[in-house]
Amino acid sequence: MRSMERQTISPPGRPRPTSPYSWGTRVGNLVFTSGHTGGDASGKVPDDIGAQTRNCIEGCKAVLEAAGSGLQHVLKVTIFLTDIKEFAAMNEVYRASFPAGGARDLRARTTRRRSRATAAEGPRVDLAARMRAMWR
Repeated sequence: MRSMERQTISPPGRPRPTSPYSWGTRVGNLVFTSGHTGGDASGKVPDDIGAQTRNCIEGCKAVLEAAGSGLQHVLKVTIFLTDIKEFAAMNEVYRASFPAGGARDLRARTTRRRSRATAAEGPRVDLAARMRAMWR
């Protein structure tokens, strides 16, 4: 792949989106995931915000790995919650998924309330990451 050519990323085992977007895009040494909701790979959405958050992050992780990256290379995280009161429960799963060994390991993050979402949709997470060998 040439350095600035755009590549569509589709993780194995995931159906193609029904709307006109891809699960992820790689441009040069960067990978961007589309927003993943709280459903598992089969589309079932659990009732628990922790499990929903885990599913979001696992969906994003599958895209990163299909592109040749991984959660350890994430630079930016955007999280949308249907109920901001669920922040603490979401944050507990987030901390476990992105452990910080100090200020240098912290990722940039935005967390917002989704104003037009239903509780059944759960959270939505998207990521921006670098490829493995971009820098150390």
